[in-house]
Amino acid sequence: MNEIIFLYQILMNQILKKIRHVGYIKLQLAALVMTALFLPVRAAEVKQPLIELVKGKKAVATIIYSNDVPLYGLTAGRLAAYIEKQTDIQVPVTAGNFMPSDKNTTVILDGTTDKSLLGKYGLKAELKSNHSDTYLLKTVWHNNMPFIILAGNSPSAVSFAAFRLMEELEVTGKNAFVRQMDIRAEPFFKNRLISMGNIWQAGLEIERKYNIEAWPVDKILKSVDMYNSFGFNGLEVLDRFNEGYLTPCYGITREEWRNKIWAMADRAHLNGQKVYLRAWGNAVMADPKKFKTDSLSTRIPRRFENFCPDLPEDRKRWETEIRDYYVPNYANHIDVFMGHWADRGGCKDPLSKATIDDCLRLQMELQDSFRKINPEIQTSFSFWRVNANAWRGYQDHHSVSASPILNKDVVMVQATRSESDLYSAKLTSDFIADGHKAAVWSWSRADVEAYQNDASMLIRTHSIGKYFSDLPTSAKVLEWHNIERCQHGLGNVINFYVAGKLLWNPKANVDTLMQDFAVKMFGENNAPYIVEAYNVMEKVRVTDNKDKPSPENPRQMTSLCQKALKALDKVKLDPNFRPRLDLLISPQQIKKDLVDALTVIKEYSTAVSEDLPTLDSAIKAKDKHQQEKLLNTLKVKIDTWDNSIAGLFEARAMEQELNRRGIKIGEEYL
Repeated sequence: MNEIIFLYQILMNQILKKIRHVGYIKLQLAALVMTALFLPVRAAEVKQPLIELVKGKKAVATIIYSNDVPLYGLTAGRLAAYIEKQTDIQVPVTAGNFMPSDKNTTVILDGTTDKSLLGKYGLKAELKSNHSDTYLLKTVWHNNMPFIILAGNSPSAVSFAAFRLMEELEVTGKNAFVRQMDIRAEPFFKNRLISMGNIWQAGLEIERKYNIEAWPVDKILKSVDMYNSFGFNGLEVLDRFNEGYLTPCYGITREEWRNKIWAMADRAHLNGQKVYLRAWGNAVMADPKKFKTDSLSTRIPRRFENFCPDLPEDRKRWETEIRDYYVPNYANHIDVFMGHWADRGGCKDPLSKATIDDCLRLQMELQDSFRKINPEIQTSFSFWRVNANAWRGYQDHHSVSASPILNKDVVMVQATRSESDLYSAKLTSDFIADGHKAAVWSWSRADVEAYQNDASMLIRTHSIGKYFSDLPTSAKVLEWHNIERCQHGLGNVINFYVAGKLLWNPKANVDTLMQDFAVKMFGENNAPYIVEAYNVMEKVRVTDNKDKPSPENPRQMTSLCQKALKALDKVKLDPNFRPRLDLLISPQQIKKDLVDALTVIKEYSTAVSEDLPTLDSAIKAKDKHQQEKLLNTLKVKIDTWDNSIAGLFEARAMEQELNRRGIKIGEEYL
């Protein structure tokens, strides 16, 4: 092929030299003649046949897998179900031996060490990496028959190859096919965790809608599978509640919540994922004694209790409510216990003389107790908010990582947070030098707690992207890295699609990932408008936990929101359109969440640029009538925003603006 192209170029140069004296038209004719002579040969040479799975309303492929591990069968079934959801056609699935047809495509799933299933058909897979999740997704023609190879170093690797195949699949009507491909992927991080957290300070209606605690089990499990499809191989769960908090807030008992965690753990393990239980090491939710639960708009107050191990009553409660609850209930269901010893913890009682060494002894007591039931369980120590104010005697991280009290198999976890607490390569190297494995736990990087812990939809794709792209190559040594998810089933799901991809490849282009998401969820025609709306959302509601929620340029915010809303108005979804990603939330709902949030932000920024200056003038002029009129208008807006996920942030921000003026909503303000 290269020789043909080279000959073509030589002849064209000779023709140009010979006919410089002739007219432009003759030169064009000569070029066309040579192109007609040679390009058809080139086109015929490079044309690649499609690898078809469904054609003409008929399955033309069979999915085969090794039947020695349940995950192979689950993955094969998921792949077939995905194809059927896109085309309405069932692709057959079979285990063990299968005789391929020269007319049909054979899809082979093989994560065995010796690739024995591939070997039966004379096929090979060279992975060139020892990472357990490394996979190969490749199309080959062998003995004039088409094959799609999904190979990996483990069953979970094959599952990630299948998720990638779902994204690479092209669907036209009732036809499904892939083009020639040879994709090899190895994740940057060994373990990639999604934190199944919860939101605070919202009305009960919002709490129960966007927190998994109140969800039915089947919806929770679909959520687990969705994050798995994004590339996460670890699930971070939590149980820090008591009966008094769970029942009024989520309408469940602690036993019911424990059972939901068990169900999540079982599904995660079936998926090949690890399960991490995060806990406040010496703190629990306090039991609020009196709640007004007659209205779903009621907020359940948060109260916490910290236990100091040297105080007898605290020690007894720690044993009962933490050690003797977590260990028997979760030792056989989790892989890692994550101790957060200053997150709502620490030792604050002035009567206590407990030090950081006492904290480390509690860590080891928990680890020893877990391992009496499950010798394989791992534990980690989180440095989130760990300082001398939390535990006496703490000087620096070596107070923990170099302490002889801890076993060396306790993983040291540095904490990062949005833009304020960035990753430290020195901490990682110090932990390793002190004999421990290192990991990262992140918070307020991808989800809520933007301002005063209020729930609202934040888009942080580029912020997440910058963080990961700035990580040094040495960060690959980390045992795991998490991304937090506080509110579930909301339109900010794009944050986690992007984060899942970046945990595999921190240098991936965020704009490309956002475009991919939008195309898969909304189609080619709608994607630019969706991306525009997401980008505006990121610009107008990025707070980074700062204490100044008001916009620097409210008129510009109003203009941006109007532009994004006009873009969203152009999004038209065909009733027959089928999203390519299997999410908890539909494209229609994502669009609605964006519209609702942008509408509130526009209203808020308009109020800041117009209503507040007018209010300031009325206050200065001591015009009580005008003040009352404006405050009543703002009160209505605050109440409306306060009762929706779209506007909780703006409600708090506007209250803060009024507080700065000495006005408290609900009190005498004139």
